[in-house]
Amino acid sequence: MLAILSRWCNELKPIYGSSGELPFKVDRAAAPLLGVVSYGIHRTAFTCSDDGHIKLWVKKRSQSTAFYPGHLDNTVASSTIPDGQLPLEVAILVAGEEATLPEDLVRSRTKLSTCLSSNCRVGLNLSHAITRWSHVKPGYAMVALNFIIQHGLLDGQNEPDFVESTTRLHRTLELPVKRLNPSLD
Repeated sequence: MLAILSRWCNELKPIYGSSGELPFKVDRAAAPLLGVVSYGIHRTAFTCSDDGHIKLWVKKRSQSTAFYPGHLDNTVASSTIPDGQLPLEVAILVAGEEATLPEDLVRSRTKLSTCLSSNCRVGLNLSHAITRWSHVKPGYAMVALNFIIQHGLLDGQNEPDFVESTTRLHRTLELPVKRLNPSLD
């Protein structure tokens, strides 16, 4: 279990207290061991043809990355939202770094679509098919599954575990959480 610490990232994740305060930060590699809520962003780039076919832009992670080397991942993903930054600003920065997408394009086309519980277990049969299909980063399997549901490709008519799975994707975490945009208070 502590082998994960050998992949130290030198990237600090903020850890929030019960009142939204920031008591400390930990290295990204250590955060999963603490069982705390952490925040990240995923941007799914896609095209839709005139006949309704959706194509996703899926990237393959570098073989030299510390976590999930060679696995398939979302177009743009960041496992950390630094304290004081808004998710949109992180999405714009990471989209430029990882996918060379220009800021004006990302800013004009990005919308918050949902929040997922990143430590949930997904029960949909499709998630198992995706995982067997290739090496898919677990967090991306959840995001891809949610995308498929949001676009009406999977529902209660064609998936017997639909209600359970959507509930697991969007469950309440019984841990302190941070308001990501305090200006909305």
